[in-house]
Amino acid sequence: MNYIDIIVLIIVILLSLRGFINGLIYEILSIIGLVLGAYLGATYGRDVGILFDKHALHFTSTFVINAIGFAIVFLVVWIVCLFIGIFISRFTLVPSLSFLNKILGFLFGLVKNFIILSLIVFGISYTPFFMNFAKKAQKESTTFELMIQTGGGILRHAWLMDEMKKVDLKNAANIKDSVNSATKAIQNKLNKTVQDLGGQGKDAINNAVNTNLDEVIDKVKDKVENPNSNLMDTKTDSKPTSPKPISEDNN
Repeated sequence: MNYIDIIVLIIVILLSLRGFINGLIYEILSIIGLVLGAYLGATYGRDVGILFDKHALHFTSTFVINAIGFAIVFLVVWIVCLFIGIFISRFTLVPSLSFLNKILGFLFGLVKNFIILSLIVFGISYTPFFMNFAKKAQKESTTFELMIQTGGGILRHAWLMDEMKKVDLKNAANIKDSVNSATKAIQNKLNKTVQDLGGQGKDAINNAVNTNLDEVIDKVKDKVENPNSNLMDTKTDSKPTSPKPISEDNN
């Protein structure tokens, strides 16, 4: 158990103390509202978002429209279930079962708050700012990995995953553009350097440079086409070709 597991555990327990106060029935309806709201939001969020955007707002981003639709459906379903839980709880205040009701409410609160954190973590794990940390945390923290799986199991729908894949593709495209720019800069500088060389020396340097640049470009292309592969893990056994010394006879 590392620091991430401890932090998550503390947050879930503190948030679940409210479940001890609210009782079992309220927490059950709260969990139902949470899961059902997330599921229906992921299923019908796109349609609701398009409808809402058509009559109220006019966004150009498909991701924003889908996110608004998801939030609307999720909040409506969750709030309705909370009101039902409050209404039913008022008719079940049996003194002899009060303590048991609170204990069970706390346990259900643990489940509910873990689900909430899982949904949040799964969502922000695909943002550029949080992505690198999320990948590292999944390897180091069992709790974090479980949260990703839980949130993904609830929200893993076609339109949502398509939007998240777009984020990965955008990041890969940015990497490709950066490497292409760097490669061109290196080529220009090397071309300028070898302009003063001629004959065998120039050919030897060009051959060595082109060989290494081709290897780098091939690795980058493979990384862009296969985002899950690790660019740094791919090693070549070939060594850079050293330029042949220029003999004095050629000068």
